[in-house]
Amino acid sequence: MQVDNCQTVLTCSVCMCAQVWYPLLRLQEAGHETFTVGPEQGKSYTSKHGYPCKADFSIDQVSTEVVTFYVSE
Repeated sequence: MQVDNCQTVLTCSVCMCAQVWYPLLRLQEAGHETFTVGPEQGKSYTSKHGYPCKADFSIDQVSTEVVTFYVSE
């Protein structure tokens, strides 16, 4: 994966909505390229409050060399 100025948000099934959506939306508003990462690519993970977040990539597909910032629970 070749990405410049890349930001990522890690997601899982037990996280709170604000832990995923707030940083994801703020980074996008600031013009950063963002993507979500979860245990399985393409799977939707539901927050404690029932909001889904689909993983763009699985953990094993992402290199730490392309990630400049990440948010995790």
